[in-house]
Amino acid sequence: MKLSKRINLIILPVLIAIFTIAGFVAYLSQKSIVLQALQDKLQYQTGQIIDNLNTELIETDSLLKQFLNSVEVANYLTQERSSYQSYSAEGYLTRFISSVNKSTGKSIQLRITNSSGELLFYFDSTDPFSEADESSLLAAHLNFIDRQLSSDYSSIIETTSYSIEKIKGDLYQLNVFKSFSPEKSIYDTSYSKDSRLFTSVMSLHFNLSERFLPNILANFTDRSKLELNTKLNVSTLNRLEAISYSQPDSLATSAENGLVRATIKVSETYIDTLLNPYKIAIFSLVINVTLVCFYLLRLLIQKQIIRPIEHLTQQVEKAIDGDEKALKRVPHDDEVSSLNNNYIKLLEDLNYLAKRDPLTGLANRSVFSAALVRNIQDAMNNSTLCALFFIDLDNFKEVNDTYGHYMGDRLLVEFSQQLSQCFRKEDLIVRPNTYSDVARIAGDEFAVILPHPPNIDIISKVAQRIVDICKDGLWVDGRHLEVNLSVGVAVSPNDATDADTLMRYADTAMYQIKRSGKNGFHFYSESLEEEIYFHASIEQAIRNALRDDNFYLNFMPIYDSQTLEVIGIEALIRAKESLLKEVGPDQFIPIAESTGLIRCIDEWVLNKSLECLRELIDKQQYSGKMSINFSSWQLKNDNFASKVDELLDFHKIPPQQVELEITETCLIADDNKTIDRLGKLKGLGISLSLDDFGTGYTAFSQLQHYPVDCLKIDRSFIYRLSESTTKHRPLVDIILELASLYQLTTVAEGVETEEQFQYVKRLGCDQVQGYYFSKPLGWKELTNLLDNQKRNRGPQKTES
Repeated sequence: MKLSKRINLIILPVLIAIFTIAGFVAYLSQKSIVLQALQDKLQYQTGQIIDNLNTELIETDSLLKQFLNSVEVANYLTQERSSYQSYSAEGYLTRFISSVNKSTGKSIQLRITNSSGELLFYFDSTDPFSEADESSLLAAHLNFIDRQLSSDYSSIIETTSYSIEKIKGDLYQLNVFKSFSPEKSIYDTSYSKDSRLFTSVMSLHFNLSERFLPNILANFTDRSKLELNTKLNVSTLNRLEAISYSQPDSLATSAENGLVRATIKVSETYIDTLLNPYKIAIFSLVINVTLVCFYLLRLLIQKQIIRPIEHLTQQVEKAIDGDEKALKRVPHDDEVSSLNNNYIKLLEDLNYLAKRDPLTGLANRSVFSAALVRNIQDAMNNSTLCALFFIDLDNFKEVNDTYGHYMGDRLLVEFSQQLSQCFRKEDLIVRPNTYSDVARIAGDEFAVILPHPPNIDIISKVAQRIVDICKDGLWVDGRHLEVNLSVGVAVSPNDATDADTLMRYADTAMYQIKRSGKNGFHFYSESLEEEIYFHASIEQAIRNALRDDNFYLNFMPIYDSQTLEVIGIEALIRAKESLLKEVGPDQFIPIAESTGLIRCIDEWVLNKSLECLRELIDKQQYSGKMSINFSSWQLKNDNFASKVDELLDFHKIPPQQVELEITETCLIADDNKTIDRLGKLKGLGISLSLDDFGTGYTAFSQLQHYPVDCLKIDRSFIYRLSESTTKHRPLVDIILELASLYQLTTVAEGVETEEQFQYVKRLGCDQVQGYYFSKPLGWKELTNLLDNQKRNRGPQKTES
């Protein structure tokens, strides 16, 4: 998908999401404002209803005071009157009520009772002939008055109370209760419990649907509802004026005082009607703003990004088609210009990397291989020679491990420079033609093509000149590095006529010089190829034996030189595979060490030996030691001690019954890392033995640095004890004497005659082993030997 279409798919959803969220937030904000305004309006309307009712009660109260303050009412209640007077007074009262009804249009009821609630007067303007009903609210007012008249002394009391009650349907009644004394002013409210009081009740009727609902429907909708809930009690003026508001739910609002609660409830459709204009407006705004922003952004991106990139793409395609002038550096600092310039640099770098090694600047393998093909073909066409030198830096890994990869890289650069300089420009006979004839192949491996050398002698001199670059090491940044060169040489057409084979032969020759001591050169030969083939066959046979578990152990008994009891057993690896069986451990172990397979062999021997030792301990009650050989490779393995500890724990072997043997020639003087690793093994509680002692160059003064417990004198010294000359006798004597001085146990290996045995025994050698006592035994032979020894407690020889 092109960038222009992809940008549409990226920008449009993002803009839609952003503005939709913004619109939704704006809608929620506007909705909150609308609902709050509606709530305020509902509160105002309900408050108006309560205020209106309060005003009505107060006006009725004023009217009642005016009525009760008249002389006629006082005379009516205080004087003894004739039936005429009574009729006349009642006529005044009814006319007063009728006139109020006529002037205000309000339906009024009036009743007067004494303090005990006995009815003295009653008149209903709507039904003059009706009779008064009992009123529980009147009783509540009288109780309210009685509670205030608790003292014999006069006190100011609250003489007026109010109530609202529902008659039926939407018909409600306002009641004003007022207790008074006709003997006092209506405004004088100081009474005692002995005061003669009367109570007047003035009531007004109103219809809820006719009085308040039309206004509600006009302000809201025809689906709005008005509810008026009265309380069956009387209340004073201060409680009427205290209005509180509440919101039973999101669609209703209530206002109430001490007498009544008015609730207005609107419908959801009304709220939707209020919000719909905002929804439409915000939705339209979101759509329009999104589209406008999208088209503006798309226009800007098209102009500022896509078109320059499309132009750059066209230029790159022209460059790919061969137009080298299509791409030019652009002197701007914008991203597209930077991309253009970086792409040009990338092409230049790729062109360089395609031909050069980035670290040394020499030719790389691909360019070198092409050059080798050309030179071989040229040599064949001109009936001349073409020599190939395959070079490896010896000890390069140690430099990396010791000084770090930076120093390793500096070493490669320094060597590359000296390798290029060792070919004299004035010596055309031995100088490569072009830069492509000197290359870094991989890691620390280099190669040089020498075209048209006149003879093999010249090739040898050039090879020696290369070796001499590092004959005394190499100085890098003021530091002397102990590195040497191993050079393999193959010559075309003598050895091969194709590049791959010639390279392989030179590599084979190089590995031969590495195996034979490094720091030199070696020519390829067919016999070398045979040796390499043999080496590869042994390596594969070892891998097969490890895979198929075709190794097994033989055991060489070790005897106490004084009692001739078996006190130790040396585990010896053997192979069932025919080739390995034919060559024996002396040949396949070094090959295993050179290929790294020795690690697997060491682990197999160690595990199998401890497994056998465990069985000897359990079944034979064997208390001697098991001697196990391990390779010099393990002296570089920091995890070897932990592996030994793990196997000891797994097989539940007492460490004191295990002895590990290392060949003396593997030790390097003052090698602190080796000493530390041997110390870790010694710390496990096992014994350490120095095998083939005397064949290396370990001085006795160095032995004190190595945590060894035992010296095993090499069989070559024991063998020479049987010769007529005695020139080796003093050396064996010295070894035994100095071992005694250093309190080291000694073992004579390869004892094959009585004379040899008696000699080392006389000199104080602690232990002996060899064919004179026993050949290497299989497992069953070993267990039989130990069984016989337990029965006889004496020496048991086996036939050799």
